[in-house]
Amino acid sequence: MKILTLFIVSIAFLASHLCGQYKDAFYCGAECGASYNFSGITQQVGPAGDDHSAETQHYLGMPVGGFLGYQKLYNHWLFRLEGFARYEDFFQNRYKKAESTSATIDVNDEFLLSQKWSFGFFFKPGYLFREDWLLYGVTGVKWTQFEYAIKPGDAAESQFSGFAKPYYPALVLGVGIEKDLGMCQLGLEGTFAFYSNHTLTTVNNVLSSADDDYIAHLNGRVGTLMLRLTFPF
Repeated sequence: MKILTLFIVSIAFLASHLCGQYKDAFYCGAECGASYNFSGITQQVGPAGDDHSAETQHYLGMPVGGFLGYQKLYNHWLFRLEGFARYEDFFQNRYKKAESTSATIDVNDEFLLSQKWSFGFFFKPGYLFREDWLLYGVTGVKWTQFEYAIKPGDAAESQFSGFAKPYYPALVLGVGIEKDLGMCQLGLEGTFAFYSNHTLTTVNNVLSSADDDYIAHLNGRVGTLMLRLTFPF
């Protein structure tokens, strides 16, 4: 709630101090939205991978962030180069293990999988099909921190442990549309991030032995829809 309040106050401050227009200029802004992983993960236990979860699990995120860039106008064409940083996930996605015949898997084992911080760079070529409307494409790269952890079902404490928090790169493609409002620009942007296949493993000794540590096979295909406010200066 505090983060959301700070986000709204920041937008109001920027809107009162900056003016918009499509021109050669630096710009900054804030964005929020929703994301969904269309590929999810497949869980397994132990290095041999003999015991798999009965289902592939997807997850929902709620990213909030800011961006800074430079835009160049050529007739009706607008080109932007932009850097951004986001906190990807206000929801911690917890899943319970599907039932298994293996003695090493407790059906009450609980998992956590989410995206945390991300940052990257985008190139955005756009066309002003009206004086105050911009249609643009998005291409670039981003690095996202994925968090994977486990809480054993037979553990005395109710804490997640064995956190794995790697950063993985992705190719990003997308489109957006934006309306100039005079004081700022309001836009809607949809992107799709393509991650290569990765394996996340809990830290050793989370369970009774290292051989029982859980592994998640991540094949990320993450779609994101963002509402953006942009302020040239």
